[in-house]
Amino acid sequence: MTKIFYKSKVKGLFFLFISLLLALLGFYFIVKGVSHGYFGVILFGLGFIVAVIDFLPNSSYLKIEKKGFELSSLYRKTYVAWEDIEDLQLLNYYPFLGFNLGNTKISFKYFPNENRDIDNNLQKKKTVNTSISCDFKVNAKEIFNQMIKYKVDSK
Repeated sequence: MTKIFYKSKVKGLFFLFISLLLALLGFYFIVKGVSHGYFGVILFGLGFIVAVIDFLPNSSYLKIEKKGFELSSLYRKTYVAWEDIEDLQLLNYYPFLGFNLGNTKISFKYFPNENRDIDNNLQKKKTVNTSISCDFKVNAKEIFNQMIKYKVDSK
């Protein structure tokens, strides 16, 4: 059975609105003769484009399957097999004065395929600590629990 989690449209609308607002502010500075406005228009204009692309169908999702999971971000897909990861953790970040602003990540250790020997045994030569930002429609804890369940079932 496959579970697919899509990005939150509310958070996407927030970034879309903020990027557009700041790009327009940069344009206003350009009209007023302030050269720093070009930086704002370029930077936040690109942010606006990224936010628009994020709204297109199947541009960003997390698909959890029996053998692993696929993460798609702006149409760039990455597949990770359950046998290549260890140490799944749910991390909460408190970046602003101790308040949780919803910045929850699923962290894990990834051992790329080249770490396997001829008998398919894992050789822990190269480890990559990585995480998945949980800005999906579903609560991060629910996604984490699903990942743990699928990883245990894959053995």
